[in-house]
Amino acid sequence: MRALILALPLLIACQPVEGPSGPAGPPGPMGSMGAMGTPGLNGAGGLERSGSRIKLQVAVFTTEDGALMERGQPYSSTIDGDPPGIRGRGFWDSKLEVPCLIAHAEDGALRCLPFEVSDGSTTGYADGSCTRVVVGLMAGTSRKYWTARKTGAKGYTVYSMGAKVAAPAKLYQKGSEGCAADPALPPGLDWYEAQGNPVAATEFVAAAAKTLVQ
Repeated sequence: MRALILALPLLIACQPVEGPSGPAGPPGPMGSMGAMGTPGLNGAGGLERSGSRIKLQVAVFTTEDGALMERGQPYSSTIDGDPPGIRGRGFWDSKLEVPCLIAHAEDGALRCLPFEVSDGSTTGYADGSCTRVVVGLMAGTSRKYWTARKTGAKGYTVYSMGAKVAAPAKLYQKGSEGCAADPALPPGLDWYEAQGNPVAATEFVAAAAKTLVQ
């Protein structure tokens, strides 16, 4: 029993005692960057957002290694111009599947009216009195609507594109000097009557303009 009591102090003395912390080691290497998230539009409360039918259309340039930049930012355009079909920020009518711009319609109301841009297209008149509008489109391209403003009208009238027609003998343009023929007719285009059936203004989404002070 006496030997057991003598052994206890030795056992306690042999227990490890935690010493003070040493100096911190050097920082480890930086971890690899995570995957790029999917780009999104401004969230709720932002000044730009899509509606139920009219959508905000944003064109971006991407590279195969993951870089992304919105068209319209500094240095975002290509040296030789934008690729075909790239038009940058704007509105898209998801029902009609055409780009649209806010403008006064023939009923005087602001609406998002179709304004299609066809690469390589040519517009003019097929007659010397400048009354019959025709559009020349590159082969393989098409348009759904033709938007024009009549003299003295409240706003723009939207027409469905007309039928395909033979190439005019000459193409005329209306200017300050009257109706004059172009020097040459662009070759290799398919020609259409620009003004088909008029489309009622109420078919297009109404809009409003206001100034916000932040």
